[in-house]
Amino acid sequence: MTRWGFAGMVGLMLAGASVAEQAPTLSAVTISEKLHVIYDPHSREVTRRMVRVFDPHPEMALEFSWDPAPGNWPGVTPDGFATGAGVLSWRVPGAASYDPRAVHHTYEGAVLNGRFEGEGRLTYRDGSFYRGNWVAGVLQGPGEYLDAAGNRYEGPLVDGKPEGQGILRSAEGWVYTGGFSNGLRDGHGAIIEPGGLRYTVEMVAGVMQSSTKPVVYADSLLGGLLPAQSGGDAGKTQIAVTADTRLGQQQEVGYAHYAQNGEVLIVPLRDRWRDVWNGTGGIGTFFDYASMGDAEWADNRAHTQFRLATQDGSRVRLKSLDLAVDYSLPHLRPVLVTEDHYGCTGFRPSFNFLNYGWGQVENATARVGFRNGDAVDWAARHTTPPSTPWYQVDVGSFDQGMDVYIRNALIDAGVDVTALENRRFTCPSAEVLETCKAQIQKDLNLGALTGLISGWGDLQTDMIGELSYDWVDAFGERHHEVQSFSATISLAAIEVPGGLAECGDGGAFALQAPQYLDVDLPYDAQAYRINIPVRGNPNVSSLLSGLRFYAERSSIHQMQMEATFADGSVRKSAPVKLFFLHNRTPEFQSGTTPAICTLPPERAASC
Repeated sequence: MTRWGFAGMVGLMLAGASVAEQAPTLSAVTISEKLHVIYDPHSREVTRRMVRVFDPHPEMALEFSWDPAPGNWPGVTPDGFATGAGVLSWRVPGAASYDPRAVHHTYEGAVLNGRFEGEGRLTYRDGSFYRGNWVAGVLQGPGEYLDAAGNRYEGPLVDGKPEGQGILRSAEGWVYTGGFSNGLRDGHGAIIEPGGLRYTVEMVAGVMQSSTKPVVYADSLLGGLLPAQSGGDAGKTQIAVTADTRLGQQQEVGYAHYAQNGEVLIVPLRDRWRDVWNGTGGIGTFFDYASMGDAEWADNRAHTQFRLATQDGSRVRLKSLDLAVDYSLPHLRPVLVTEDHYGCTGFRPSFNFLNYGWGQVENATARVGFRNGDAVDWAARHTTPPSTPWYQVDVGSFDQGMDVYIRNALIDAGVDVTALENRRFTCPSAEVLETCKAQIQKDLNLGALTGLISGWGDLQTDMIGELSYDWVDAFGERHHEVQSFSATISLAAIEVPGGLAECGDGGAFALQAPQYLDVDLPYDAQAYRINIPVRGNPNVSSLLSGLRFYAERSSIHQMQMEATFADGSVRKSAPVKLFFLHNRTPEFQSGTTPAICTLPPERAASC
């Protein structure tokens, strides 16, 4: 793991702590059926079908619903079994269909004849999930599992149970890498404890037979415990650290936990937001952030649970609970998107960058090329090469945003930009728009862009680019980045009586979790403590402290929870590193809008 990223974390991998639990299997005999109204958005057909599935939890008498994925219509075999890609959800009977609290578990992935078959993920409302390759309703081969307590397993599964060489990451922060048999740790393995202590073990059916764990002296720190105090109450306890993925799944930017190298990482739950943090995946578009304004970022929290418990169930007297923060540092990597320019006039040879990150872009240069947008798969927009040569464009340094002009690049590509700037193009009706579009392209000299035109009521070309730039982190170290981007360039508007499109809007809702304590962390501070109030009887055998972390900026926070007991002993959690994402909303406004608009008002505004 690098200082500013967590790219080495390939995925969130899962299982039970001392025993890896078996994944559920679909009953071979219990079939549930329900009448569904299935709508195909492509053909706009609606059909009523009796849908049948094998029920993984028939004892719960839940109602299910089947939602075939786009392109998989009707998603039902002739004898009524759900099949193909889609989403299966099981809900509490009688609850409103729009109430997400009624959903008990959901499967998203491939289905064959009513059973899970192929790649898929089964998620429960307590936050646990199973993911991998399903065969006849059973996980087989490489897979992942997260239990409700926050323990994770990654590795091979046979009949839903860990088998072979795998990794078990406990909620307490220790990590076991080694053999498994029939769901239990078995054979040779290695353990890394919180704080980084490493040793090997020999396991038989989940029971440790021997280990090379060293003798720890009085001034050493082992597993968050000061051994000199091991005779006190601290020696009877453990502190587990987990992210509440149940709440995280209901937020735009949720969080997950991951035990690694003696510490617990709290990181963005979804790949999209991890890419934003790490600067991977290419530069996005303005619409990627349309639902996340200042209010939405202000409502987003990292729900984290610290669970203190005695190992034998006895009670200990707790004196105080404190969050000891080693440091909080701002994350200054730029977070860039592109914004297309269109409207006002048909020819708009420009676009702009917006920077949602907190650091400046320095010494930026770019090159661009062009291609036919209709031939580019959206998922491959950052990797599909241009059909033209590359052309250099000027950028420079900027903070919140910058306009980028590509008029000279179009000239270098042989495009007659003078004609595009001075001519207006009309068509008598939308019914003959394609004919008009073909004739206009014949009349224009588009140079290397010939054959690379897309759009319906406009002549557009799809542009791919590479932006090279520097940025400086909180330690003053300079980093160099090269990121791909894409933008749609408007070359001409075809004016047709009446409007051709409408705009819409959307938003996100904030999740409320009143059982959590709000903890605001500074984004730039060193060595500070936050007392966590403990209410009720201080004599406890277990204590759950839920914290909703927030910071005003994207930042990294290194911390530990410290439990101080009445006898003076102290138990510390594993070191926790929180990667908190809070982008800014840039105030940059493009200055490229022409002084005189030639398009009618209904074509003048961007969505």
